[in-house]
Amino acid sequence: MNQFLYGIKREYWEYKRLLVIMPMIVTGIFCLMAIVATFSHHVEDSFLSEMDDSIKIDISVDGQELSVDEPNSESVSKLGDASPDGQNGEREESQLLNGESQLSNTESQLNAESDVKSEAGEQSEDETFWYVGAYLAAAWLAALFYSLSSLYNDRRDKSILYWKTMPVSDVTTVLSKYCFAILGFGGVAIAVAWVSGVVLMTYANIALPADMVARDSAGMNFSMMVIWPTAVLLLALVWCAPVFALVLFVSARAKKMPFLMLVVPIIVVRIIERILFSTDYVFGFLNAHSPFTLLETYAQVDTVGQYLHTFLIDSFGSLLLGLVVAAILIYSAAWHRQHRFEL
Repeated sequence: MNQFLYGIKREYWEYKRLLVIMPMIVTGIFCLMAIVATFSHHVEDSFLSEMDDSIKIDISVDGQELSVDEPNSESVSKLGDASPDGQNGEREESQLLNGESQLSNTESQLNAESDVKSEAGEQSEDETFWYVGAYLAAAWLAALFYSLSSLYNDRRDKSILYWKTMPVSDVTTVLSKYCFAILGFGGVAIAVAWVSGVVLMTYANIALPADMVARDSAGMNFSMMVIWPTAVLLLALVWCAPVFALVLFVSARAKKMPFLMLVVPIIVVRIIERILFSTDYVFGFLNAHSPFTLLETYAQVDTVGQYLHTFLIDSFGSLLLGLVVAAILIYSAAWHRQHRFEL
């Protein structure tokens, strides 16, 4: 266990900058969106204020024009008196009353415009999920590139010769890289999401109206900000095992250009399988076990319990097969690290 924890610390010392790059990029995007939203809100308020001041109804009766901002009974009587014909006067009075009703509806719409943005920006649980999910998706994308380069870089810069002098087995080294890729990158992403959420809500309290902030923060609850990201993170450790194990195996096996060594065989196998068998099992299996599928599936269920049941119970066969494939690939990566580490 001490050797395993030492391997985790080693990965942190070596890749601590990479850990925060993607979460910081996502944070920058959210901050930019918050600034744009604030600017748009003030521009919209200014425009609605000008529209409210400029509303006027112009009505012409027998060549006489009557202009009113807010029609009242005196305006109606005046307009009725202006008509020489009683029927025409009643008709014009009815038109004016209709105009008054239209103006009232217009004013109601204008008063409601100030609440449109807050209603559109109301944050439900799904929106909170995608907020944290954006951090996890970016972090796991970085984790896949880390996994693809970590074992390859050790061989390219000859640092593997130094690490082989340490009392740590190759299997432990590969396992530490595997856990660091999923838990390390994902854990840092969740922590950054929490901190950035506090910062953005503080900014919203300063820059936006109180009613809008109250509605926007309604979806920010403990379950969506803490419980479900933790569940997804722990589930990824077993469900995404074949994908990350495959990437680590390619990193340990590739002589050069590990990205092509990963992508090209998958494409070739998929084409051959479709031509010969009209199936797509290999690519479908890898796609089903990708970390991004975990995020996509959660949007289709209602609770964390249902989410875990979907992968651990309903898809138990696929989970078991994935763990077997991952064990074989991790062992193969460790074997190549021990016996075929020269470039």
